[in-house]
Amino acid sequence: MKFDVVVGNPPFNKSKETQTDHSDKLWPVFTQLAFELSRSHVCWIIPSAWFAPTRTFKRKFRGYCRLWDLLDDMTTVVEAKYASSYADDRYSAFDDVGTTAAWFVADVNGTDGLRFTDDRPTHLGFLPHNMEKPDVRELVERYLTGREDTNNVGSTFKHDQKDRPHLRVALPMSRLVNVPERVQILQAHEANEMPPKPGLFFYYYVNTQEEAELLKDMLWKARSIINTHARYCGWLNKASVNLLAWPPREEE
Repeated sequence: MKFDVVVGNPPFNKSKETQTDHSDKLWPVFTQLAFELSRSHVCWIIPSAWFAPTRTFKRKFRGYCRLWDLLDDMTTVVEAKYASSYADDRYSAFDDVGTTAAWFVADVNGTDGLRFTDDRPTHLGFLPHNMEKPDVRELVERYLTGREDTNNVGSTFKHDQKDRPHLRVALPMSRLVNVPERVQILQAHEANEMPPKPGLFFYYYVNTQEEAELLKDMLWKARSIINTHARYCGWLNKASVNLLAWPPREEE
């Protein structure tokens, strides 16, 4: 059965009783179903986590891993509302819901691509927070590369969340980088003892102490990106951090 228009605000996540971790999302499954049922348009309200450069679907859907790329292959209009900081980052239409939501209308037969109602730029292939502001846009252009660029942190360094015994730089996922000490340089023999726990950090494995110092300095200078514009639903997004330019671009 097919419908001309599918409209919905699906469940975002599993209930707390059945949830096993913060990745138990329901909205991607319902979003796939909406497109399978529609022959013309999908009007949808879901978390804005799909603005990040990470995958949306557990398995490829119509050849895509990300909802952004699927919508960009159609004609899609998106509206998103952000607060000024991730700590208060929620769409006011939903009281007592600690996540940011966005709505979109997609013409599944269109080919004009994805655009935002306030004309936020889409050339990066994802949307950092507050990208509509000129000063933020300048900051993003200075520190971040596009997804097709390989001159960035993610392409240069091995990285994971496993805290392996190797010279590494540790970046917290759930805490703000508001003091330089939040970005740690850990030697091969050192364990990460900073709270909340070792698994809630991103680790970048480097070859020399000089490289570690340079990476730590760059991450501290890019803290505005890390603290605000690379967080989705409160969590630091690793794919966004991986797009930080490397070697660091010279300050103007």
